[in-house]
Amino acid sequence: MSSHAAGSVDKKGPVDARGHKNDSKVQTLSTTPEGTIIQTSHVAFDEMARFYAHPEVSVISTDPFATSRCYFDRPSAPKVESVTDPTATARCHFDRPSAPEVESVDAEIRAQVLADAIAFKKFVVDYLHPELPVTVTDPSATARCYFDRPSAPEVQSVEDTEIRAQVLADAIAFKKFAS
Repeated sequence: MSSHAAGSVDKKGPVDARGHKNDSKVQTLSTTPEGTIIQTSHVAFDEMARFYAHPEVSVISTDPFATSRCYFDRPSAPKVESVTDPTATARCHFDRPSAPEVESVDAEIRAQVLADAIAFKKFVVDYLHPELPVTVTDPSATARCYFDRPSAPEVQSVEDTEIRAQVLADAIAFKKFAS
C-alpha cells in the first residue's frame, strides 16, 4: 500500500487524509440536506450549552427593537420612601405593611411538620447505615447476646476441632492395631 498525502490524486482517483479513495458518488454529511440540518442543530445546541454554562456572560442582542426596562423605574411602580441613613441598605420582608400575619396555628403545624421531618430523617439514617451503633435512651431497654445465652450450643475453636479429629483418628488406628 502506498502512502498518499491528503487530497492527492491516485491513478484510481482522489485520496483523503486517511488514505481512503474518494468516490464521487459518495457524499459527505455536510453536502446532504440532512447533514446541513444536523450541523445547524449542533451549532445551535453548542451555543445554548455555552449560555447555560456561562451565565455571567452578558446577553448580546442583534435586534434593535429588543429593549427592556427597569421594573422599579416604571411609571406604575409603587413609590418607595427614600432613606437618608447610609447604613440602611434593605428593608425587612416581615415588617412591611403588606406582610401576611402569622397565626399561632400555623406555627404549631410548622413545628409538627419539622418534628416529623426530623424523625423521618433519623429513620432513614438508621436504615441506610446499619454499621452505625444503636443508641438507646430508655434505661429499661435491654437485650442479651444470642451467642452468650446458656442454651446456646458450645462453639469450638479451629485448633480444638483439629486436635479432636487427630485424637479420633489415633483412636481408630489403635482399635485396628488391637484387633
